[in-house]
Amino acid sequence: MKYLNSRIDASLQAFKNSLIVRLENYLGRKISYGSISPSIFRYFEIRNLEIYGTSSEEPVVKINKIKVYYSISKLFRTHNPTASLIKVNVSNSQFYIDVSRDRELIEIVQKLLAGTGDNGKGINFLIPVITGSNISISLRTNNYLLMLKKLFFNIKNLEKEIQLDIRGKTYANICLLYTYQSPRDLSTSS
Repeated sequence: MKYLNSRIDASLQAFKNSLIVRLENYLGRKISYGSISPSIFRYFEIRNLEIYGTSSEEPVVKINKIKVYYSISKLFRTHNPTASLIKVNVSNSQFYIDVSRDRELIEIVQKLLAGTGDNGKGINFLIPVITGSNISISLRTNNYLLMLKKLFFNIKNLEKEIQLDIRGKTYANICLLYTYQSPRDLSTSS
């Protein structure tokens, strides 16, 4: 029994380390976190996760708590611990996205949803299911501000498509942002 416990502990530690390193390599970005707490046989809880931009020292993603669910049997059967991922859950988080300012954040989300690009490093980081509960998102473009609150979602990566299920009470406010320009050129007025 002692041997089994030490093997489980070693596998879980390798999984935690591998997960962060593989994610860093896949995204090509530095990642930091406050703590990773294992719940044996089910999930890891990652607190204070930050993903940094490629050219800045400020994080472009800050998430208070993420649960990473895994299959313990796949963890023991495979040499690739990220293949044992089952689901990632983000809860009680807020995201403020400015489309022109946060291009890197958008790229990170696209890569995680696609799970196919490998940055030339031979890493395929597919997350089969991503869920969110009580999420707020503010999305700003040059022309509008879209705010979603109390968002609950389930994203499934299928072989050739992504399935999105949104449920719960979702509120959306859309504010059109524009500036008015006079058609008349004031510099030539007499």
